[in-house]
Amino acid sequence: MKTKIGTICGIGAVACAMLASLFQPACLGNPDVSEAASAISYRMMKGDKVKIKTIVSKSKLSAAKKKKVSSLTWKSKNKKIVKISKKKLTALKAGKAKIVGYQKKKKKRKKYITLRITVVAKPKLTRTTQKGKVKGRTVVSKTAMAWYGIPYAATTAGANRWKAPQPLPAWQATRDATVMQQNAVTYSSSDARGYTGTEDCLYVNVYRPYTPDTKLPVLVFLHGGGNASGTANLEFGNMAAAMGVVIVSVGAFGYISHPALRNGTAEENSGNFTLLDIRRALCWVREDIAAFGGNPANVTLSGFSAGARNALMCLISPSMRGLFHRAFILSGGFTTSTPKEGQEQVENRLAALLVRRGTYKDKGEALAYLQSAKAAEINKLLRGLTTAEVAWI
Repeated sequence: MKTKIGTICGIGAVACAMLASLFQPACLGNPDVSEAASAISYRMMKGDKVKIKTIVSKSKLSAAKKKKVSSLTWKSKNKKIVKISKKKLTALKAGKAKIVGYQKKKKKRKKYITLRITVVAKPKLTRTTQKGKVKGRTVVSKTAMAWYGIPYAATTAGANRWKAPQPLPAWQATRDATVMQQNAVTYSSSDARGYTGTEDCLYVNVYRPYTPDTKLPVLVFLHGGGNASGTANLEFGNMAAAMGVVIVSVGAFGYISHPALRNGTAEENSGNFTLLDIRRALCWVREDIAAFGGNPANVTLSGFSAGARNALMCLISPSMRGLFHRAFILSGGFTTSTPKEGQEQVENRLAALLVRRGTYKDKGEALAYLQSAKAAEINKLLRGLTTAEVAWI
């Protein structure tokens, strides 16, 4: 299967329009009219209330027909499903109902407009993933739902540092996914610790419309920040509701390439840990997004700035094949580095850190040590870095 790709520089109305063109929105409460039969189809959720005038005003009926609505007499053919009170409809339970608007004419009632109402059950905030249940919340005035901080792999801290994403244990109790989690660890001179966030950052945030619709298109978003900062905690509720899609915002962590770390799998030895994180997140989408009403066979990968660079790298990576079907690139291009260039960057940052620690008086001495030290020593140094030092380099 070929992957479709779209690119654009900058984010704005044009970008939103191009993104919207990728999806077919699924809307609740949007009337459809057959002029010939003067029939309006309308969907409601159980418990919802709406004025008949509002339904008709949004329809394609002629202005003349709309004008007469206030003078009609309304009857429900299915009172257990939809109740009429003061020309307002209340959805009582899931099912289909026919509401007829009559016009009085010479002591007889003449059928004027028919409303075909479909009542659907309210969508559930608790969903079941392969690792356990998660409870989300409604957002954007109940037009969308969100689940924050759903983990897709274990923490990257400790023994898991500089490794491919590790398996995540299942959980028993329902996980609270109503509050955004901390960002990936980022250097901060203003924080007393020297950093903000956490290495336990391999999670996704999921947004979708507040509807019961299933098999919705999926948009996976990779955030910007130069692959050194930024956050997956961007609010996509409005966009999910407006476009009728499921949006997955991905948290990932880490690129580092050095011979001392090349004692794992071939993929780990590449140093492209962020791409391995993203791949695992895409696998999570394939395995679990159906639980949130998404279609795993209709996934668009997108990203902004550094996230766009990462999305482009996913396009050329054979290991990503089949995990997404389109790519939408926002303000990003990318270059590649040789393993030698990666090693030089790591050693320059480590040398500066050793000087900062006070281990060596200048960068030249520190570099001389790093270039002569055994791989095991540098491996120990890298794995022994504090979280603040990881953020700093």
